[in-house]
Amino acid sequence: ASGTASAPGSTAPASTAPVSATTATPAEAPPSRAGDGCPVTAAALQKVVRLPAGWRIEASSIECSHGWAQAGVTAPTPEQQGDGVVLFAYDAATGAWVDKGQGSSVDCAAFGIPRKAGRDLSVCFYPN
Repeated sequence: ASGTASAPGSTAPASTAPVSATTATPAEAPPSRAGDGCPVTAAALQKVVRLPAGWRIEASSIECSHGWAQAGVTAPTPEQQGDGVVLFAYDAATGAWVDKGQGSSVDCAAFGIPRKAGRDLSVCFYPN
């Protein structure tokens, strides 16, 4: 995706850093393994994401690992499209995903994302 504009007053991600999707999740995900919520569907993430009207989770962009997920979003118009992603954490106690924030290059240590999950999420980096 290119461009950096977002809807006025929106919280939609916008950046110029590239984000690649490596592990897409099918529309109907199989049952979660080991209670970590993975894999997860776009529909499940869309229910909890905080995005302005018209923005949606892009199913083919979802990456999920060890109770953490990232998903790209599709803007209502090409002019609004950025390349950031939304980060989610799975709450095993409630069985629900939680919207943790947005970005395009994320210091995953600052979000509390363990390296075992972060190494599978293309948006993650860890400072030395």
